[in-house]
Amino acid sequence: MLRCLNNVRRKLWALAIVIGAHAFPDRKGGNHIARISEGHFIASTGWPSVHATHTGDYLGAPAINAPIHMRVADWWRRENDVLRENWVMIDLPDLLLQMGVDLFARMEQQKLLKARALQGERS
Repeated sequence: MLRCLNNVRRKLWALAIVIGAHAFPDRKGGNHIARISEGHFIASTGWPSVHATHTGDYLGAPAINAPIHMRVADWWRRENDVLRENWVMIDLPDLLLQMGVDLFARMEQQKLLKARALQGERS
């Protein structure tokens, strides 16, 4: 099963290269030191598991030309010896915060703006 897991990780990493190559060209990862499985489910993680330099736009955040890290966890569902599904969780609020984008502050700001707009409508 470990060999199958490693093959899937290589394929997923190749996909990630295509998606984020311009933003994180020097990324290094695979620090998944924790591997857990039970029944048909497998998980692999290690925090932080990816290190890179943010040199290009990513999710609307301009390059900061500074080191970042990503906290990542992979989950798979297995049928016999075939991995049928894969879910990859990336701590995007943490990643974006490193790039100067505070998602929670933006949400709070939007909440305040909506409250003020509603107050203005009632007046």
